[in-house]
Amino acid sequence: MEDIRVERGAEVRPGVFAWHIPSLGLSGESREPLLDACKQIQSLPGNTRRYAALFRPGRPKWDIRCSIEWGSKFHVRADGPRFVRADTERFAALREAAQ
Repeated sequence: MEDIRVERGAEVRPGVFAWHIPSLGLSGESREPLLDACKQIQSLPGNTRRYAALFRPGRPKWDIRCSIEWGSKFHVRADGPRFVRADTERFAALREAAQ
């Protein structure tokens, strides 16, 4: 089964890129285009055990690729180049706000 192709577009704001998936009619703007695309795909009915791959304009090979299931659960932390579960940072922010 072929990967779902996520096309990275232009930088719309510093560090924020447009992205779109022509085959599914999805698009958005994000600092994490592949991971956010996976979250959008995950919300659709159907087989989410496929892979999604991020392509830059004019390049025939993908830059980064992951399973939709994995990509929908993670994001990149702002304080360092590492992946964390998507809700971890949100819960930490809620705890700090409550104190």
